[in-house]
Amino acid sequence: RSDNTAYRILLRNLPGSEISALGEAIGLDNLFDTRGEVTAKEYSRLIRSLYTANYLSRENSQYILELLNKAEFKNFLRTPVPEEIPFPHKFGVGLDNHTYNDSGIVYLKSRPYLITVMIESADTVESEIELAEVKRVMRAISNMSYQFFSTANYAEETP
Repeated sequence: RSDNTAYRILLRNLPGSEISALGEAIGLDNLFDTRGEVTAKEYSRLIRSLYTANYLSRENSQYILELLNKAEFKNFLRTPVPEEIPFPHKFGVGLDNHTYNDSGIVYLKSRPYLITVMIESADTVESEIELAEVKRVMRAISNMSYQFFSTANYAEETP
């Protein structure tokens, strides 16, 4: 579930110096912008740091990725990726500012790739139409990416 409970617990229990040290160690010195929002680039760096295990141990990074792979949320970027392919991802919805995001690693055999999509809606009122359009756009982007990376043409074009 993506309710940010764990995040709030960490903020409440970790000293600011440890949170800053984490940011510096994995290159996220500026994780949040001046409005307290995260960019797609920084969101991707955070997911990538789990994949490369450059902050946590390999065992702990793998454990977190396994938990993220169990996400019950099957919309957004997960929809076009076949169920048998692991896709640890973190999604989020900001209802107050109409933002929708999803970021994860698609573990294609010998060609894993990281994908992050963030959408900010211009609508001022949350609606089923807005959510349906966000889902459609995310599915389309994820499907194009999956098709690109899973085709033989990509393997032939890559050195």
